[in-house]
Amino acid sequence: MITAIVFDVDDTLYDLQSPFKEAISKNFPSINGQKTEVMFDTYRYYSDLAFHQAYQENWSQFDYDHYRLGHMLAHFTDIDLRADQTRAFKADYQAALGRIRLFPYMQQLLELLLETNFPRAVLTNGEVDHQSLKIKGLALEKYFDSQHLLISGSTPYHKPDPRLFNLASQIWDFEPSQTLYIGDAYVNDMMGAAKAGWQTLWFNHRRRPLPPHQGPIHNFECETDEEVLNWVNHHVLEA
Repeated sequence: MITAIVFDVDDTLYDLQSPFKEAISKNFPSINGQKTEVMFDTYRYYSDLAFHQAYQENWSQFDYDHYRLGHMLAHFTDIDLRADQTRAFKADYQAALGRIRLFPYMQQLLELLLETNFPRAVLTNGEVDHQSLKIKGLALEKYFDSQHLLISGSTPYHKPDPRLFNLASQIWDFEPSQTLYIGDAYVNDMMGAAKAGWQTLWFNHRRRPLPPHQGPIHNFECETDEEVLNWVNHHVLEA
């Protein structure tokens, strides 16, 4: 039984690759556009890797941005990233975030949950101001009240730490074993939620393999936002 649904934000409710591609194209025009998809995966890898280190060592936002962009570029180019390039990329990336939109069928799902008053919430990793811009840009306040929009930067924890999921369950009074977490990142989303006793739906629209040496721990998997909508409608709302 599922009595509540919680969503990740980045690359789950909207296409995170789109603002990345736009900022890369504007700031590094010599890069072949066909490379940007694999570059995006590498950028996300270093983003996740650096996020935990930055959290533990109190990095500045600039240091975090420079690390992940610089390491990603080093994989594919001979660009020696300068500080001004990092700042320009970040500015264009944030500007592009102002134009993000919900995946079409995710929007339909949120509308359906709103209409049926089904218990729902958002749990996202990141710094409060940065993630709040995305929440505003996606108009998530239409679908969730402010108490059900939790950003890890407002807590002592971050995904995949199960203590963040435990804290969220307590705040929202959601029963962990009956809560479904929908996310795209296997380690941060699926593994973190599973360790906290939540049910998990892997929104694997990038069709990524499991992490090395990791067996499947997710409960369900969908590869398109339409599949997610249909799955929730059939297995949760109509069950």
